[in-house]
Amino acid sequence: MQMKFTNAASCATLAAISLLDAGLTLFIAWKYAYDAATWIEAMLAALTLLVLAAGLATICRFSKHVDCSPIVWWAVIVGLILGALWVFEILTNNVLAPPLPARDIIDNSFWAAIELITLAGAFAMALRSRRVVHGVAFGAWSGLASGLIACTAALALVTFGMRLLTTDPLNVAEWATRGGPSGVSSIERYFAFETLAGALGHLLVLGVGLGTLVGLLGGWIAVLATRLTPRASQAIESPPNKADR
Repeated sequence: MQMKFTNAASCATLAAISLLDAGLTLFIAWKYAYDAATWIEAMLAALTLLVLAAGLATICRFSKHVDCSPIVWWAVIVGLILGALWVFEILTNNVLAPPLPARDIIDNSFWAAIELITLAGAFAMALRSRRVVHGVAFGAWSGLASGLIACTAALALVTFGMRLLTTDPLNVAEWATRGGPSGVSSIERYFAFETLAGALGHLLVLGVGLGTLVGLLGGWIAVLATRLTPRASQAIESPPNKADR
């Protein structure tokens, strides 16, 4: 019962975060949209987040498999922790504003650490069950959780920390070379939608998409390992009894 409640609460939490992100997206559209294309971009982003929230709420309510799955519980917990790492990376880049190439090194280091942790988690889940799909499930759920947290951080940065974006030396340089000549009326509007695109990229590409692929890789490696080392596989499935000691 404890696990069932925890999984339901986890799905509900992710759905609530997705609703919050949809609200922040609509606020960004209201404040910073400057033409039809940016309005459409914001509306599509908000619709995606609302559909995600509805899907999570439906899964939470009706899916017995998700409700009883320890993989979902572990994946969401790990994903929230990885999301906190993404938040730290976003804050480091936008508060401390390190120059290049330090910023690229920081980005790549966080990205590598997050994907390695996802790979290890997917490997562990698939190793116990000898099923690749369990590694995929771990990667997808953890990627969804971490991507939602990163998306929230980026949208909150636009909503509450625009000054950090517009005073970042790298952003100022980009505005001078690309933003201004593009015809956008202000640096705030330009980076509002650049950051919105990055937020959705964190959720859909780096989160769900890459998490699923890394989970597939971890699951495949685990299943391959069990086939190459049958004794280790038997030890995982059936620990030694007293007569064997």
